[in-house]
Amino acid sequence: MTRWILPLTLVLCLAAGATTLETQTRLCPVCGEEVEVGVLASTNNFGGVGTDFAQHAVGDQPWFYWLAYSPECGYADWVGRFGEEIPEGEAAFVRETLSDRAGEQPLWEQYYNLYLLEQFRGAARVELADTLLIGWWCLRPENIGEFYRHYYAYAIVVLLDGALEAGEVPPEQLVERVYLAAELSRLEGNHEGARGRFEEAMLMPDLAESGMHDFVVRQLLLCDAPEIRGRVAAGDFAGGGGIDDAEDAVTARGAWEFFANNVSDAVDRADAAMLVYFYGTRLGWTAEELTPWVGRFRENYAAELDRRPLLYDPDESGLLERLAGYER
Repeated sequence: MTRWILPLTLVLCLAAGATTLETQTRLCPVCGEEVEVGVLASTNNFGGVGTDFAQHAVGDQPWFYWLAYSPECGYADWVGRFGEEIPEGEAAFVRETLSDRAGEQPLWEQYYNLYLLEQFRGAARVELADTLLIGWWCLRPENIGEFYRHYYAYAIVVLLDGALEAGEVPPEQLVERVYLAAELSRLEGNHEGARGRFEEAMLMPDLAESGMHDFVVRQLLLCDAPEIRGRVAAGDFAGGGGIDDAEDAVTARGAWEFFANNVSDAVDRADAAMLVYFYGTRLGWTAEELTPWVGRFRENYAAELDRRPLLYDPDESGLLERLAGYER
């Protein structure tokens, strides 16, 4: 069996449909202990395993069944490789180094063991970043402290930057890698660093073909307008401060310039207008401020109004709940 080669942004979406997970018992090639391994046996959910950058933006967590770990010795490896014999040098590295990290470990620590082993194997920086990214994904929901979150994200960005500067990233992955380095920076609070990387992605000739254009524009928007972020932090907008309100406010105030003006499809332009309208309503905009966005929506979605009508009444009860269905 061979290792699953995962692009940095590969997300396995287990949605509606039949998915079978199978538990197998394998012998650890280092300590000989039996280890139960979860294996994806079959699924009709894939359609094709693909990238989903929207999940990166909103922080959704993927389901991974691709790592196996022996708590007896600390050996961690990809499911496709675990159980096979490994070179003696690697086994010695596990015994001498990873054994100090043995025992029952949370999933993010298991991925860090795998990262250390791959580093010993001489894996490329892009591959090391892939492994750390999965550990970072597993780590974020656990609320174990900012130090670990920032450490992982910083390590990923440093590895990606090094790979980009050294020309180690395949041309077809350049936009994706720059985007992800930018988004990790943004999620960890480095808005200036993120803005520079998003702007770099905006200048790439392959941006349109990559399918990333609208994502880059939208996320660049979230790095901008520090004056608005300051107003939100001060509680100027309905709903008070906090990062979610800040992102909402930035999106609402600048979306036409940065997003709605730059999407190519009329349906997407209508959705962009609807998104701004939804955020503006949440943040307490007046009917006068909101009305132009209704016009943009009608202008770009006129042919679809019978299928997806907009009943505009700022005083109507339940309006927010109904508008939530329009958010992309």
